[in-house]
Amino acid sequence: VTPLTKINVTAESRATERDREYQGLEGDLKSRSTHFQVGLKGGITPSMTGSVSAQYQRSNYDASTKNPAATRGDYHGLAYNASVSNRFSPQAVLDGGLFREESQSSMLGTNFYVAQGAAATFTYRVSRPLYCSLGLAYQNNSYDSDSTAFIARRDDDLVSVKLGAGYYF
Repeated sequence: VTPLTKINVTAESRATERDREYQGLEGDLKSRSTHFQVGLKGGITPSMTGSVSAQYQRSNYDASTKNPAATRGDYHGLAYNASVSNRFSPQAVLDGGLFREESQSSMLGTNFYVAQGAAATFTYRVSRPLYCSLGLAYQNNSYDSDSTAFIARRDDDLVSVKLGAGYYF
């Protein structure tokens, strides 16, 4: 077994600006984000590959046109993404990963939420063109309360199970 074969190193800086229009109470919401990311990707063993990245996120949310007090906010935090893929045999592959990231929210009274979770998928090739898969994922979305305490802190737990089949042409 030769560990750490063929490693790729990445670095990225990104700036985004979003402008969303809401028809409800909030009005328009504008945000500006800056991201700095570094990562590694490559072979761990001949049958296993993986990647890991860390990202610093900074987001600023402008006040809305209809309710300035309820939609102002800033987010500063660390995001990450890690994944691994292991080929047990020519027919069987197990993929898994972990993540944490900030995203802009469309829920009344909150600017953003922090999502973190894990997922795994097992894929088995039944014959050359036919495969089946089974996946399980968990995600927690954490919403902070707004500055007026109109909306309480909220956490949503999401679990998904997927069963699939495919045919390669």
